[in-house]
Amino acid sequence: ADALAVSEAEGSWNAIPHEVLVLIKDQVTKVRPDGISVTQLLGCPRKVFLEKTNDWFSSPIENWPALRGTLVHSLLEQTGGGSTEVEVRYEKEYKGVTISGQPDSVRTLGSGKRRLLRDWKSTNKLPYYDNAYSSHKLQTNIYRWLMDLDPRFTEIEIVYISMDGVKAIPLKKGGTTRYGR
Repeated sequence: ADALAVSEAEGSWNAIPHEVLVLIKDQVTKVRPDGISVTQLLGCPRKVFLEKTNDWFSSPIENWPALRGTLVHSLLEQTGGGSTEVEVRYEKEYKGVTISGQPDSVRTLGSGKRRLLRDWKSTNKLPYYDNAYSSHKLQTNIYRWLMDLDPRFTEIEIVYISMDGVKAIPLKKGGTTRYGR
């Protein structure tokens, strides 16, 4: 039986509330831009190709981490305005392929030349050390490249958020953490 139809009639499906299933469906079926996104660029190329060219199935619970991240981002969108740009999509062509990305937030600092690029990550556990995951470092540096931000005037932070708290990990110039890890 169709999970959404069952949850519509019964209130939930496999203990997942109808409202959560609707949110997951909306996320999975959202129209994506042409080309390749930064997230896809850092993932498996075969998966990207297959998902773009075929119908595919995934169970609702497999999509929970992505939905949790979307919920966090929807709250962050409310903080934009003024000197902060939130969830704006950028595109750049590279060797005939359009690459697009949507940094979570970019804040203008001081007199306007410096920028603070932040990417927010929802996670089960905050990183123990002050070291961002390597794929997150790559992702934020590709956003900086997409936006044509000068590395000398761009600060990058990766902010991890969990049920236990928040941890911001700044990257030093060149895209590594402040302590070179």
